[in-house]
Amino acid sequence: MLLQIWLPAAIVALIAALIAAIFILNRRSPPQQQQPLRAYTPGEQEILNQLAYIRDRLEKFIPPYGRVGYIPSNAAELAQLLGFHYVKIGQEEYGNLPEINGIEQYLDLDLDEAQLKIKDKYIYIIKKNDKRLVAVGDTYLDYLTIKFLEDFLSYL
Repeated sequence: MLLQIWLPAAIVALIAALIAAIFILNRRSPPQQQQPLRAYTPGEQEILNQLAYIRDRLEKFIPPYGRVGYIPSNAAELAQLLGFHYVKIGQEEYGNLPEINGIEQYLDLDLDEAQLKIKDKYIYIIKKNDKRLVAVGDTYLDYLTIKFLEDFLSYL
């Protein structure tokens, strides 16, 4: 009976000792660091630096909406994207003008770019080449979004 107790206990102790030895051996061996295949020449380093500089400039130049690749295809999509109540691109109109006295006089201004605030509404007028965009909404648009609207006119 004593043998029946000692034999399983000895087997369990032997397995535990093996597992502990494996963990101890794995801790002691330092991780091997990968060596570069070779060092870059000064000319290669200069090319890599110039490529990194160009990549950084492009990331600053291309706005976030351009990286995603989504450009609305019409006035309705543009109005939904930016929360406009009224959008007019050329002869295409979407939405209704807010009821503000004299708002029509501002919509007919011949400007290349304008951002007006009448009461609590913002009016955006952007003209690029022969295309003209007029938008009315509640939200103030930042510089990048205004540039997006200019680019939007280029893609139409």
